[in-house]
Amino acid sequence: MPRSIRFIPEGGALVEVTDRTVQARLLLVPSQELNEIVIGVLGRAQRLYKVRICGFVAMSSHVHALLWVDDALQLATFMGYFASNLAREIARLTGWTDKIWARRYQAIVISDEEAAQTSRLEYLLANGVKEGLVERVRDWPGVHCVRNLLDGEPLQGLWFDRTKEYSARNRGKTISPGQFATTETVTLSPLPCWEHLSPEQLRSRVEAIVQRIEETAARGREERIRGPWCRRCTCAETVRPAGQAEEISRASLPCLHSPRPSRALRGVPSVPGSFSRRRGSLASRRPHREIPERKLSSCPALRQRLGSSRSPWIGTVAPTPKCICSSLTTHLPEVAEPRLPPPKRAPERDCSFLNELRHELVVPTRPFFASGS
Repeated sequence: MPRSIRFIPEGGALVEVTDRTVQARLLLVPSQELNEIVIGVLGRAQRLYKVRICGFVAMSSHVHALLWVDDALQLATFMGYFASNLAREIARLTGWTDKIWARRYQAIVISDEEAAQTSRLEYLLANGVKEGLVERVRDWPGVHCVRNLLDGEPLQGLWFDRTKEYSARNRGKTISPGQFATTETVTLSPLPCWEHLSPEQLRSRVEAIVQRIEETAARGREERIRGPWCRRCTCAETVRPAGQAEEISRASLPCLHSPRPSRALRGVPSVPGSFSRRRGSLASRRPHREIPERKLSSCPALRQRLGSSRSPWIGTVAPTPKCICSSLTTHLPEVAEPRLPPPKRAPERDCSFLNELRHELVVPTRPFFASGS
């Protein structure tokens, strides 16, 4: 699969960066030692490459960051330094011998609209709460920028100079823990659309976003515990054991985060005549086809999430089966299947002339072995 182009508009842009561990394994499980290492590596990378960090969160299997960069080279050097050094520290801490990161980091440019930038900040802050791991945003035990944005808690970590440590070990010196460690600090910057606001206004806006995230998560928990769920329900949540691989979604990523859908182009464009990167051909060459109607899943909980939306991809609703969780949703009316018209028969032809032609043709008969031969 070809790699996407690292493009940053002229003058700089806000970029959402995501980096995931191999097979989404839980190699970044929060701990006091790991948190100090992550912040230390991030702070040193920021100090060396002068990148403005607007938000950062480290989950158990991936990291998210909102970065303001001047060009693609600055983004590449910053992420290369951060990801490589953090991978070596994680391998040293956990004993993992394989590679740490699954693939290259994903960088998506965010438009200048305030709605686009605040929505991506809200998504970053919601990590840990939207999955149901913690009830409040501040409760996440890993590295999270919310405590710095709301409470002013400094983001300070440790950077270990492994080069000096290696040289001292080769000279036979006794090394104590933390002997070659230095303190690094991560400095957070406001979103570009909030640069004109005062610190009090910034704190109030972040507080409103956090409150909205926690209220949404609380409503989701109430819906999940409202009644017993059957095993056939696709919306039932399961807990994954530590270290087990997770099935990763391969959905196409947008090229640009924007509140206007027309600007958030996907891998397969909808504009006639535009070039499709995924297919490698002109989209206009493909003939237009009608999208067939599809039936929904038999799980009523999934149907409740979809609601009354009627799009070509949803189509006809199947009859509601008897399920343990059927009392939680309203039964939708059954829709009769359409009956196809009978096939048309070809008109009969007059073939009487063939019988007359058969009597006129006289074929002489002769035995296979003639007499006297």
